[in-house]
Amino acid sequence: MERKKQTIIITSIVIAIFLMAALNSEVFSARLDITENKVFTIQGGSIRVMRSLKEPVRITYFLAQKLKNVSTVFRQIEDVLSEYAAKSNGMVTLTIVDPVADEKAAQTAEKYGIPSWKENQSEGRDAEKSFTAYSGLLLEYQDKVAPIPRVLAIEDLEYNLTMRIQAFVENKTRKIGLLLGSQKHDPSVIQQMIEQTGFEVANLLPGQEIPQEVDSVFVLGGAEWTEADLFYIDQYIMRGGKAFFAVEGVQILEGEGQIFALPVENSAILKMLETYGAKISSEMVMEAANPPIALYIDEVGFYNYWFQTFGDFASKNNPLTTNFQGMIFFWPSPIDLVAPDGVKAESLVATSPYAVRIKNQSTLDPQTTSQMYAVNSESKAQATLIATLSGELPSFFKDKPAPVPAEIIARSNPQARIMVSGNSEFINFQRLQGVAQQMPQYMQSLQYNINFFMTSLIWLTNSPDIISIKTRANRDTSLGKIQEDGPRDAAKNFAIYFNLVVIPLAVIIAGVVRYLLRKKKARTE
Repeated sequence: MERKKQTIIITSIVIAIFLMAALNSEVFSARLDITENKVFTIQGGSIRVMRSLKEPVRITYFLAQKLKNVSTVFRQIEDVLSEYAAKSNGMVTLTIVDPVADEKAAQTAEKYGIPSWKENQSEGRDAEKSFTAYSGLLLEYQDKVAPIPRVLAIEDLEYNLTMRIQAFVENKTRKIGLLLGSQKHDPSVIQQMIEQTGFEVANLLPGQEIPQEVDSVFVLGGAEWTEADLFYIDQYIMRGGKAFFAVEGVQILEGEGQIFALPVENSAILKMLETYGAKISSEMVMEAANPPIALYIDEVGFYNYWFQTFGDFASKNNPLTTNFQGMIFFWPSPIDLVAPDGVKAESLVATSPYAVRIKNQSTLDPQTTSQMYAVNSESKAQATLIATLSGELPSFFKDKPAPVPAEIIARSNPQARIMVSGNSEFINFQRLQGVAQQMPQYMQSLQYNINFFMTSLIWLTNSPDIISIKTRANRDTSLGKIQEDGPRDAAKNFAIYFNLVVIPLAVIIAGVVRYLLRKKKARTE
């Protein structure tokens, strides 16, 4: 009997060793991904792009091996890269080099703009001592190269790889046209952010023809533009171009500690957007301080014209707002959807049901906002902040002569796709940076603004496959998305109670039970 038991044990050990070796081998590469958003699972869109390659893409990961002792994220990056190559059917090869130990690799990293930095040791005798660190990628295909200078997270890794490989396959980099009508935005900062997403930027001017190679146009401001300034934008859309309009319905004037509001009237661009199906109102939106949706400013209190919005108030049917994390808005104007026949208008991001619309309010000082909200609180209702329009958009110049010399006017576009926001402040990087410094508790939400901006450009210029890769890692796990005071406090108390009481108590009980069972067994023997 004892010999039979030993045989079973030895056989089980041999089988276990065989299975572990198989799981570690190149032949049997199946993996179990139990992360919430399957961040280690390569999506079908990426696989289709990789398998459309004519030749293999060579990926080199420049990694200082010491970084693995600092954070587990660098091992995770290796895992995602290995899985990416494994799913490519041989069309992607992966090489990992350490430029700290390999002088040739360091020279290559420097040549392609992959930087080093000083990182502190986190443990051991050398804690607090710094070392040279690298974590960057170089993609090579035929005679083309595409560096990703710094890789510090896995969330956007698959997207960044697939975007660059898609550019290899199409033999072009997608291009975003930038049209600025507002002096408050720094074009160099916006251009840098767009380029980090894998696009090229074409700086455009109103009243000039938009090059055919521009994949989509981002318009900031423009309330002062004439119909002649807008003609080529309209015709670009009518001929199949995509666009994002972020235009104010109310002009904000700041100076000497005061804030003034000036409604925008007789604006050609607002009339054009209304023709398409999105009417930006000359009102502004205020949000509630209870529940705390409005932003809290130290020594001032809640400022109702600055507020957050959450995933609960975003479209559940659009891939752009899949796993929407929320955003922060500054003095936005609401959008009324007035879509003509053949146009589908969708409210993409909205306020909470506690929002109120304010008209003809000239001063916006923080000291008066709570009183203004209280006066108008009986008219609380949800309002659209960002909308999409798709389908057969009519030209703004459909029934009027062209304001510039033009031989042919495109009268409509049956496959149009545009986005409209009643405010451009949500992507004013100087504003975002200032608020982050003044109110660090909102820093993560401000990052969501940038994420949404980037994702919007991807949605306008790419296939659903690409946008699904980009939005997969986006998720809001904060308790802030629970708006009602009661449920939010209950959730917080449950989390604290469960982690500080239930789990330790369960461990103690398990230990006591194990001790009693062992004691009973000892008595029996």
